[in-house]
Amino acid sequence: MEGDFRMIKKLLVVSFFVFTTISFATNTIDGNAFLENQTNHSGIQVVFEQTAPSTSTDTSTTNASGYYTAQLENGIYDITYSKDGFVSGSLTNQTLSANTTLSDITLLEHNTLLNVPAVFSTIQTAIDNALDGDTVLVQSGTYVENINYNGKNIVVGSLFLTTQDTSYISSTIIDGNQSGSVVRFNSGGDSTAVLSGFTITNGSGNNIGGGGIYCIASNPTLSNVIISGNNSSSNGGGIIFIASNPTLTNVTISGNTGYDSGGGICFYNSDATIKNVTISGNTSSFVGGGIYFSNTDGTLTNVTVSGNTAISGGGIYCTESGVSMINLTITGNTATNDGFGGSDGGGIYLPNNSGSNLVNSILWGNEPESILTNTYIPITYSDIEGGNPGIGNINSNPLFADPANDNYTLQLGSPAIDAGHPDLDGDG
Repeated sequence: MEGDFRMIKKLLVVSFFVFTTISFATNTIDGNAFLENQTNHSGIQVVFEQTAPSTSTDTSTTNASGYYTAQLENGIYDITYSKDGFVSGSLTNQTLSANTTLSDITLLEHNTLLNVPAVFSTIQTAIDNALDGDTVLVQSGTYVENINYNGKNIVVGSLFLTTQDTSYISSTIIDGNQSGSVVRFNSGGDSTAVLSGFTITNGSGNNIGGGGIYCIASNPTLSNVIISGNNSSSNGGGIIFIASNPTLTNVTISGNTGYDSGGGICFYNSDATIKNVTISGNTSSFVGGGIYFSNTDGTLTNVTVSGNTAISGGGIYCTESGVSMINLTITGNTATNDGFGGSDGGGIYLPNNSGSNLVNSILWGNEPESILTNTYIPITYSDIEGGNPGIGNINSNPLFADPANDNYTLQLGSPAIDAGHPDLDGDG
Protein backbone atom coordinates (compact mmCIF):
# COMPACT_ATOMS: atom_id res chain seq x y z
CA MET A 1 0.00 0.00 0.00
CA GLU A 2 2.73 2.42 0.96
CA GLY A 3 4.47 1.81 -2.37
CA ASP A 4 1.29 2.48 -4.31
CA PHE A 5 0.71 5.71 -2.41
CA ARG A 6 4.22 6.91 -3.20
CA MET A 7 3.72 6.09 -6.87
CA ILE A 8 0.42 8.01 -7.00
CA LYS A 9 1.98 11.00 -5.26
CA LYS A 10 4.88 10.97 -7.72
CA LEU A 11 2.49 10.86 -10.68
CA LEU A 12 0.49 13.77 -9.29
CA VAL A 13 3.61 15.87 -8.84
CA VAL A 14 4.79 15.10 -12.38
CA SER A 15 1.33 15.80 -13.83
CA PHE A 16 1.12 19.12 -11.99
CA PHE A 17 4.58 20.07 -13.22
CA VAL A 18 3.67 19.24 -16.83
CA PHE A 19 0.32 21.06 -16.55
CA THR A 20 1.86 24.21 -15.15
CA THR A 21 4.67 24.09 -17.68
CA ILE A 22 2.18 23.88 -20.59
CA SER A 23 -0.26 26.42 -19.18
CA PHE A 24 2.33 29.06 -18.37
CA ALA A 25 4.82 28.51 -21.18
CA THR A 26 5.76 31.81 -22.78
CA ASN A 27 7.64 32.97 -25.84
CA THR A 28 10.04 35.87 -26.14
CA ILE A 29 8.64 38.30 -28.71
CA ASP A 30 10.76 41.26 -29.70
CA GLY A 31 11.33 43.71 -32.50
CA ASN A 32 12.10 47.30 -33.42
CA ALA A 33 9.75 50.21 -33.93
CA PHE A 34 11.06 53.55 -35.13
CA LEU A 35 9.85 57.17 -35.28
CA GLU A 36 10.17 58.89 -38.64
CA ASN A 37 12.93 61.54 -38.75
CA GLN A 38 13.93 60.90 -35.11
CA THR A 39 17.14 59.60 -33.51
CA ASN A 40 15.48 58.76 -30.17
CA HIS A 41 12.79 56.13 -30.70
CA SER A 42 11.76 55.65 -27.08
CA GLY A 43 8.21 55.79 -25.78
CA ILE A 44 6.36 53.92 -28.53
CA GLN A 45 3.62 51.90 -26.84
CA VAL A 46 3.35 48.37 -28.24
CA VAL A 47 0.06 46.62 -27.39
CA PHE A 48 -0.33 42.88 -27.92
CA GLU A 49 -4.01 41.89 -28.04
CA GLN A 50 -4.52 38.12 -28.04
CA THR A 51 -7.58 37.08 -30.09
CA ALA A 52 -7.22 33.25 -29.91
CA PRO A 53 -7.33 30.72 -28.35
CA SER A 54 -8.21 33.08 -25.47
CA THR A 55 -8.19 36.83 -25.04
CA SER A 56 -5.65 38.93 -23.18
CA THR A 57 -3.68 42.15 -23.50
CA ASP A 58 0.01 42.81 -22.83
CA THR A 59 2.05 45.95 -23.41
CA SER A 60 5.64 46.93 -23.96
CA THR A 61 7.49 50.19 -24.65
CA THR A 62 10.44 50.89 -26.91
CA ASN A 63 13.81 52.12 -25.64
CA ALA A 64 15.86 54.85 -27.29
CA SER A 65 17.06 52.49 -30.03
CA GLY A 66 13.48 51.40 -30.79
CA TYR A 67 13.83 47.92 -29.29
CA TYR A 68 10.97 46.28 -27.39
CA THR A 69 10.33 42.84 -25.95
CA ALA A 70 7.50 40.91 -24.29
CA GLN A 71 6.79 37.48 -22.89
CA LEU A 72 3.60 36.09 -24.45
CA GLU A 73 1.65 32.85 -24.31
CA ASN A 74 1.05 30.89 -27.51
CA GLY A 75 -1.73 32.45 -29.55
CA ILE A 76 -2.83 34.75 -32.34
CA TYR A 77 -2.27 38.46 -31.75
CA ASP A 78 -3.11 41.88 -33.16
CA ILE A 79 -0.26 44.29 -32.41
CA THR A 80 -0.57 48.10 -32.44
CA TYR A 81 2.15 50.73 -32.18
CA SER A 82 1.34 54.29 -31.10
CA LYS A 83 2.84 57.53 -29.86
CA ASP A 84 1.41 61.03 -29.71
CA GLY A 85 2.34 63.07 -32.77
CA PHE A 86 2.77 60.05 -35.01
CA VAL A 87 0.45 57.96 -37.19
CA SER A 88 -0.28 54.65 -35.48
CA GLY A 89 0.77 51.35 -37.06
CA SER A 90 -0.31 47.75 -36.68
CA LEU A 91 0.37 44.08 -37.41
CA THR A 92 -2.66 41.80 -37.43
CA ASN A 93 -3.29 38.05 -37.12
CA GLN A 94 0.25 37.24 -35.98
CA THR A 95 0.63 33.60 -34.90
CA LEU A 96 3.12 33.54 -32.02
CA SER A 97 3.96 30.00 -30.90
CA ALA A 98 7.75 30.29 -30.55
CA ASN A 99 10.37 32.92 -29.83
CA THR A 100 9.81 35.48 -32.61
CA THR A 101 11.38 38.71 -33.84
CA LEU A 102 8.70 40.77 -35.55
CA SER A 103 9.20 42.87 -38.66
CA ASP A 104 10.47 46.43 -38.18
CA ILE A 105 7.85 49.16 -38.32
CA THR A 106 8.21 52.94 -38.67
CA LEU A 107 5.58 55.39 -37.41
CA LEU A 108 5.20 58.37 -39.73
CA GLU A 109 5.15 61.86 -38.31
CA HIS A 110 1.61 63.11 -37.94
CA ASN A 111 0.82 65.79 -40.49
CA THR A 112 -2.06 68.18 -39.87
CA LEU A 113 -2.76 68.07 -43.62
CA LEU A 114 -3.69 64.57 -44.77
CA ASN A 115 -3.68 64.25 -48.54
CA VAL A 116 -6.00 61.91 -50.47
CA PRO A 117 -5.08 59.93 -52.54
CA ALA A 118 -1.37 60.83 -52.57
CA VAL A 119 -0.76 59.65 -48.99
CA PHE A 120 -4.03 57.94 -48.03
CA SER A 121 -5.83 55.98 -50.72
CA THR A 122 -9.33 56.64 -49.33
CA ILE A 123 -11.02 59.49 -47.51
CA GLN A 124 -12.01 57.18 -44.65
CA THR A 125 -8.43 56.03 -44.11
CA ALA A 126 -7.34 59.65 -43.83
CA ILE A 127 -10.15 60.38 -41.36
CA ASP A 128 -9.14 57.36 -39.28
CA ASN A 129 -5.61 58.76 -39.01
CA ALA A 130 -6.66 62.36 -38.40
CA LEU A 131 -6.68 64.15 -35.04
CA ASP A 132 -8.97 66.99 -33.96
CA GLY A 133 -8.03 70.15 -35.85
CA ASP A 134 -6.57 68.33 -38.85
CA THR A 135 -7.59 68.80 -42.48
CA VAL A 136 -8.22 65.96 -44.92
CA LEU A 137 -7.53 67.46 -48.35
CA VAL A 138 -9.05 65.49 -51.22
CA GLN A 139 -7.94 65.79 -54.84
CA SER A 140 -10.47 65.82 -57.71
CA GLY A 141 -12.04 62.50 -58.63
CA THR A 142 -14.82 60.12 -57.69
CA TYR A 143 -14.44 58.27 -54.39
CA VAL A 144 -16.81 55.32 -54.05
CA GLU A 145 -17.09 55.01 -50.29
CA ASN A 146 -19.20 55.83 -47.26
CA ILE A 147 -17.39 57.97 -44.72
CA ASN A 148 -17.87 58.49 -40.98
CA TYR A 149 -16.33 61.36 -39.00
CA ASN A 150 -16.41 59.17 -35.86
CA GLY A 151 -16.82 62.22 -33.63
CA LYS A 152 -13.67 63.95 -34.87
CA ASN A 153 -13.58 67.73 -35.20
CA ILE A 154 -11.74 67.83 -38.51
CA VAL A 155 -12.13 69.51 -41.89
CA VAL A 156 -12.73 67.25 -44.88
CA GLY A 157 -12.54 69.28 -48.06
CA SER A 158 -11.72 69.32 -51.75
CA LEU A 159 -9.23 71.65 -53.40
CA PHE A 160 -11.97 74.28 -53.17
CA LEU A 161 -10.58 74.85 -49.67
CA THR A 162 -7.22 76.03 -50.94
CA THR A 163 -8.23 77.63 -54.26
CA GLN A 164 -11.84 78.85 -53.81
CA ASP A 165 -12.39 77.48 -57.34
CA THR A 166 -16.01 76.31 -57.35
CA SER A 167 -15.36 73.82 -60.17
CA TYR A 168 -13.83 71.49 -57.57
CA ILE A 169 -17.24 71.13 -55.90
CA SER A 170 -18.68 69.25 -58.89
CA SER A 171 -15.46 67.45 -59.80
CA THR A 172 -14.79 65.98 -56.34
CA ILE A 173 -17.49 63.37 -55.76
CA ILE A 174 -18.20 61.00 -52.89
CA ASP A 175 -20.40 58.23 -54.29
CA GLY A 176 -22.20 56.10 -51.70
CA ASN A 177 -22.85 53.28 -54.17
CA GLN A 178 -26.32 52.75 -52.62
CA SER A 179 -24.54 51.18 -49.64
CA GLY A 180 -25.89 53.49 -46.93
CA SER A 181 -25.55 57.15 -46.02
CA VAL A 182 -22.65 58.73 -47.88
CA VAL A 183 -21.49 60.84 -44.90
CA ARG A 184 -22.21 60.13 -41.23
CA PHE A 185 -21.86 62.35 -38.19
CA ASN A 186 -23.07 60.12 -35.38
CA SER A 187 -20.58 60.37 -32.54
CA GLY A 188 -20.72 64.00 -31.49
CA GLY A 189 -18.60 66.77 -32.94
CA ASP A 190 -18.97 70.54 -32.98
CA SER A 191 -19.01 73.25 -35.63
CA THR A 192 -15.33 72.61 -36.41
CA ALA A 193 -16.35 69.28 -37.96
CA VAL A 194 -16.53 70.65 -41.51
CA LEU A 195 -17.50 69.14 -44.87
CA SER A 196 -16.68 71.46 -47.76
CA GLY A 197 -16.29 71.41 -51.51
CA PHE A 198 -17.88 68.09 -52.52
CA THR A 199 -20.75 66.55 -54.44
CA ILE A 200 -22.46 63.93 -52.26
CA THR A 201 -24.44 61.42 -54.32
CA ASN A 202 -25.88 57.92 -54.71
CA GLY A 203 -26.49 57.39 -51.01
CA SER A 204 -29.24 55.24 -49.53
CA GLY A 205 -30.77 55.96 -46.14
CA ASN A 206 -31.63 53.25 -43.64
CA ASN A 207 -34.87 52.89 -41.69
CA ILE A 208 -34.11 56.19 -39.92
CA GLY A 209 -33.07 58.10 -43.01
CA GLY A 210 -30.40 60.34 -44.43
CA GLY A 211 -29.46 59.11 -47.89
CA GLY A 212 -26.76 61.69 -48.51
CA ILE A 213 -25.89 62.76 -44.97
CA TYR A 214 -26.93 61.23 -41.64
CA CYS A 215 -26.34 63.37 -38.56
CA ILE A 216 -27.36 62.64 -34.98
CA ALA A 217 -26.33 64.51 -31.81
CA SER A 218 -23.65 66.43 -33.74
CA ASN A 219 -23.21 70.05 -34.80
CA PRO A 220 -21.27 70.05 -38.08
CA THR A 221 -20.70 72.78 -40.63
CA LEU A 222 -21.60 72.04 -44.26
CA SER A 223 -20.36 74.59 -46.77
CA ASN A 224 -20.10 74.74 -50.54
CA VAL A 225 -21.53 71.26 -50.97
CA ILE A 226 -23.93 69.70 -53.49
CA ILE A 227 -26.17 66.94 -52.14
CA SER A 228 -27.90 65.35 -55.12
CA GLY A 229 -29.28 62.03 -56.33
CA ASN A 230 -29.68 60.37 -52.92
CA ASN A 231 -32.67 58.49 -51.53
CA SER A 232 -34.13 57.21 -48.31
CA SER A 233 -36.77 54.60 -47.64
CA SER A 234 -37.88 56.73 -44.69
CA ASN A 235 -36.82 60.32 -43.86
CA GLY A 236 -34.43 62.84 -45.33
CA GLY A 237 -33.64 61.73 -48.84
CA GLY A 238 -30.79 64.24 -49.00
CA ILE A 239 -30.00 64.89 -45.33
CA ILE A 240 -31.41 64.06 -41.90
CA PHE A 241 -30.52 65.93 -38.72
CA ILE A 242 -31.61 64.52 -35.35
CA ALA A 243 -30.89 66.37 -32.09
CA SER A 244 -28.24 68.38 -33.91
CA ASN A 245 -27.32 72.03 -34.42
CA PRO A 246 -25.87 72.21 -37.93
CA THR A 247 -24.79 75.21 -39.98
CA LEU A 248 -25.38 75.09 -43.76
CA THR A 249 -23.87 77.75 -46.00
CA ASN A 250 -23.75 77.83 -49.80
CA VAL A 251 -25.27 74.37 -50.12
CA THR A 252 -27.38 72.93 -52.95
CA ILE A 253 -29.79 70.10 -52.12
CA SER A 254 -31.42 68.81 -55.30
CA GLY A 255 -32.96 65.74 -56.90
CA ASN A 256 -33.21 63.67 -53.72
CA THR A 257 -36.10 61.37 -52.76
CA GLY A 258 -37.51 60.49 -49.35
CA TYR A 259 -40.38 58.12 -48.78
CA ASP A 260 -41.69 59.67 -45.57
CA SER A 261 -40.62 63.13 -44.33
CA GLY A 262 -38.28 65.52 -46.07
CA GLY A 263 -37.37 64.71 -49.62
CA GLY A 264 -34.49 67.16 -49.53
CA ILE A 265 -33.74 67.70 -45.87
CA CYS A 266 -35.31 66.61 -42.58
CA PHE A 267 -34.89 68.14 -39.11
CA TYR A 268 -36.00 66.51 -35.85
CA ASN A 269 -35.44 68.15 -32.46
CA SER A 270 -32.68 70.31 -33.86
CA ASP A 271 -31.57 73.92 -34.23
CA ALA A 272 -30.74 74.82 -37.80
CA THR A 273 -28.78 77.74 -39.25
CA ILE A 274 -29.27 77.80 -43.03
CA LYS A 275 -27.91 80.57 -45.26
CA ASN A 276 -27.50 80.93 -49.02
CA VAL A 277 -28.95 77.50 -49.72
CA THR A 278 -30.87 76.16 -52.72
CA ILE A 279 -33.35 73.31 -52.22
CA SER A 280 -34.85 72.19 -55.51
CA GLY A 281 -36.40 69.25 -57.33
CA ASN A 282 -36.70 66.99 -54.28
CA THR A 283 -39.60 64.61 -53.66
CA SER A 284 -41.28 63.14 -50.61
CA SER A 285 -44.04 60.55 -50.82
CA PHE A 286 -45.64 62.08 -47.74
CA VAL A 287 -44.69 65.48 -46.23
CA GLY A 288 -42.07 68.15 -46.82
CA GLY A 289 -40.86 67.76 -50.38
CA GLY A 290 -38.08 70.30 -49.89
CA ILE A 291 -37.73 70.66 -46.11
CA TYR A 292 -39.39 69.04 -43.11
CA PHE A 293 -39.15 70.64 -39.65
CA SER A 294 -40.38 68.94 -36.47
CA ASN A 295 -39.68 70.33 -33.00
CA THR A 296 -36.94 72.41 -34.51
CA ASP A 297 -35.82 76.01 -34.11
CA GLY A 298 -33.66 77.88 -36.54
CA THR A 299 -33.11 80.56 -39.12
CA LEU A 300 -33.35 80.39 -42.91
CA THR A 301 -31.76 83.34 -44.70
CA ASN A 302 -31.45 83.82 -48.47
CA VAL A 303 -32.87 80.40 -49.28
CA THR A 304 -34.51 79.29 -52.54
CA VAL A 305 -37.04 76.45 -52.34
CA SER A 306 -38.26 75.48 -55.80
CA GLY A 307 -39.77 72.61 -57.75
CA ASN A 308 -40.20 70.26 -54.79
CA THR A 309 -43.12 67.84 -54.39
CA ALA A 310 -44.98 66.12 -51.53
CA ILE A 311 -48.58 65.35 -50.56
CA SER A 312 -48.40 68.09 -47.92
CA GLY A 313 -45.92 70.94 -47.79
CA GLY A 314 -44.50 70.69 -51.27
CA GLY A 315 -41.80 73.21 -50.43
CA ILE A 316 -41.71 73.32 -46.62
CA TYR A 317 -43.59 71.39 -43.93
CA CYS A 318 -43.14 72.90 -40.48
CA THR A 319 -44.77 71.47 -37.35
CA GLU A 320 -44.29 72.42 -33.70
CA SER A 321 -41.25 74.45 -34.66
CA GLY A 322 -40.01 78.00 -34.43
CA VAL A 323 -38.28 78.84 -37.69
CA SER A 324 -37.47 82.38 -38.76
CA MET A 325 -37.63 82.66 -42.56
CA ILE A 326 -35.95 85.73 -44.04
CA ASN A 327 -35.39 86.53 -47.74
CA LEU A 328 -36.85 83.28 -49.08
CA THR A 329 -37.93 82.54 -52.63
CA ILE A 330 -40.50 79.72 -52.61
CA THR A 331 -41.77 78.91 -56.07
CA GLY A 332 -42.91 76.07 -58.31
CA ASN A 333 -43.52 73.63 -55.44
CA THR A 334 -46.48 71.24 -55.47
CA ALA A 335 -48.64 69.50 -52.89
CA THR A 336 -50.04 66.54 -54.77
CA ASN A 337 -53.38 64.78 -54.43
CA ASP A 338 -53.25 62.04 -51.78
CA GLY A 339 -55.87 59.94 -53.55
CA PHE A 340 -58.62 61.18 -51.27
CA GLY A 341 -58.93 64.62 -52.75
CA GLY A 342 -56.57 66.22 -50.23
CA SER A 343 -53.42 68.26 -50.78
CA ASP A 344 -52.10 70.93 -48.45
CA GLY A 345 -49.63 73.76 -48.75
CA GLY A 346 -47.92 73.82 -52.09
CA GLY A 347 -45.35 76.35 -50.89
CA ILE A 348 -45.49 76.06 -47.10
CA TYR A 349 -47.68 74.02 -44.77
CA LEU A 350 -47.72 74.84 -41.05
CA PRO A 351 -50.24 72.47 -39.45
CA ASN A 352 -49.91 73.30 -35.76
CA ASN A 353 -48.08 75.00 -32.90
CA SER A 354 -45.64 76.87 -35.04
CA GLY A 355 -43.79 79.89 -33.70
CA SER A 356 -42.37 80.61 -37.13
CA ASN A 357 -42.39 83.87 -39.04
CA LEU A 358 -41.88 84.93 -42.66
CA VAL A 359 -40.45 88.26 -43.80
CA ASN A 360 -39.08 89.78 -46.98
CA SER A 361 -39.93 86.72 -49.04
CA ILE A 362 -41.63 85.71 -52.30
CA LEU A 363 -44.15 82.84 -52.54
CA TRP A 364 -45.35 82.50 -56.12
CA GLY A 365 -46.38 79.77 -58.53
CA ASN A 366 -46.91 77.04 -55.93
CA GLU A 367 -49.79 74.55 -56.20
CA PRO A 368 -52.49 74.42 -54.92
CA GLU A 369 -51.65 77.50 -52.78
CA SER A 370 -48.70 79.50 -51.52
CA ILE A 371 -49.18 78.88 -47.84
CA LEU A 372 -51.59 76.96 -45.62
CA THR A 373 -51.48 77.24 -41.85
CA ASN A 374 -53.66 76.13 -38.96
CA THR A 375 -51.97 78.59 -36.62
CA TYR A 376 -51.17 82.27 -36.90
CA ILE A 377 -47.68 83.25 -37.98
CA PRO A 378 -46.58 86.80 -38.76
CA ILE A 379 -46.00 87.32 -42.48
CA THR A 380 -44.68 90.77 -43.38
CA TYR A 381 -43.14 92.63 -46.32
CA SER A 382 -43.59 89.65 -48.61
CA ASP A 383 -45.04 88.97 -52.05
CA ILE A 384 -47.68 86.26 -51.48
CA GLU A 385 -49.68 84.93 -54.41
CA GLY A 386 -53.30 85.09 -53.33
CA GLY A 387 -52.50 87.83 -50.83
CA ASN A 388 -51.92 88.08 -47.10
CA PRO A 389 -53.07 90.89 -44.80
CA GLY A 390 -49.73 91.29 -43.00
CA ILE A 391 -47.84 94.59 -42.90
CA GLY A 392 -46.11 95.47 -46.17
CA ASN A 393 -47.31 92.42 -48.10
CA ILE A 394 -48.16 92.59 -51.81
CA ASN A 395 -49.84 90.25 -54.29
CA SER A 396 -48.13 90.83 -57.64
CA ASN A 397 -46.25 88.67 -60.15
CA PRO A 398 -42.62 89.10 -59.08
CA LEU A 399 -41.35 88.81 -62.67
CA PHE A 400 -38.55 86.30 -62.18
CA ALA A 401 -35.77 86.68 -64.75
CA ASP A 402 -35.79 83.10 -66.11
CA PRO A 403 -37.64 80.60 -63.89
CA ALA A 404 -37.49 77.88 -66.57
CA ASN A 405 -33.73 77.79 -65.99
CA ASP A 406 -33.93 78.28 -62.22
CA ASN A 407 -32.99 81.95 -62.37
CA TYR A 408 -35.16 83.61 -59.76
CA THR A 409 -33.53 87.01 -59.77
CA LEU A 410 -35.97 89.83 -60.53
CA GLN A 411 -36.48 91.56 -63.84
CA LEU A 412 -36.15 95.30 -64.02
CA GLY A 413 -39.55 96.72 -63.10
CA SER A 414 -40.50 93.87 -60.77
CA PRO A 415 -43.03 95.06 -58.15
CA ALA A 416 -41.01 93.15 -55.54
CA ILE A 417 -37.97 95.41 -55.97
CA ASP A 418 -37.67 97.78 -53.00
CA ALA A 419 -40.88 96.35 -51.52
CA GLY A 420 -39.20 94.49 -48.68
CA HIS A 421 -38.60 95.38 -45.07
CA PRO A 422 -36.68 98.67 -44.83
CA ASP A 423 -34.00 97.04 -42.68
CA LEU A 424 -33.64 93.90 -44.80
CA ASP A 425 -34.25 94.89 -48.41
CA GLY A 426 -31.09 95.69 -50.34
CA ASP A 427 -31.06 97.04 -53.86
CA GLY A 428 -33.40 94.64 -55.66
